[in-house]
Amino acid sequence: MTIHQLFPVRIYSEEVSYKPSDHAAAIALMERLQRTAQWQNGAKQAFNSVTGDRVPGATASQFHRLAELDWLARQVVTSAHQYLTDLGAAADAYQVHIQKAWPVIVGAGHGLNRHRHRNAHLSGIYYLGPMPKTSGALTFQRSDTHPEEFLPIYAACEQRWHWQPREGQLVLFPSELEHLVEPHRGSENRYSISFDLLISTHNRNRLGNGNEMLMTHPGTWRLDEEG
Repeated sequence: MTIHQLFPVRIYSEEVSYKPSDHAAAIALMERLQRTAQWQNGAKQAFNSVTGDRVPGATASQFHRLAELDWLARQVVTSAHQYLTDLGAAADAYQVHIQKAWPVIVGAGHGLNRHRHRNAHLSGIYYLGPMPKTSGALTFQRSDTHPEEFLPIYAACEQRWHWQPREGQLVLFPSELEHLVEPHRGSENRYSISFDLLISTHNRNRLGNGNEMLMTHPGTWRLDEEG
């Protein structure tokens, strides 16, 4: 008798070569945004965590466009192409776009709720600052629509997979995969930058077999000038 494990979810991770000064500059930018978030609506709020995608202003969701983060944006795109290659795609036939990126600061005793990023194809997280074992783990959740979830049984199988991050680590995964941040038990803030990526053809499709089931390059779209 044999049990076959089918269809695993493949997650990409990479230890990025970084300069400590680059991390320090990124954290300074994030702390500036944190101070802005705390003083919204004219009232100071007790800090627990802040995610830049929920803070008003273009800088918050286009964090990767700041000059201090150009090195990281380029690294994310390069790594995403490598991820596509590892998934078996002809990576040079596709173009990867950073749709948005935002800073995430998690305070002591807090985490981030279970969620997915349905606005994107791939999502990524880059970790800044020391990441001791007390740092909240990134946890991936098995989908509720997994075929085994429909069996009327109690199965003592792994529903979650915990990823303990390290400074300078980049993680990429399908945006549909649910994930959360476990409560952060450290005394210092936990710093990371999240990315949402889109995969399109090049402006001139290099696949040679049409565009069916593919996202065409944004340059081919007729965009409304009004936005």
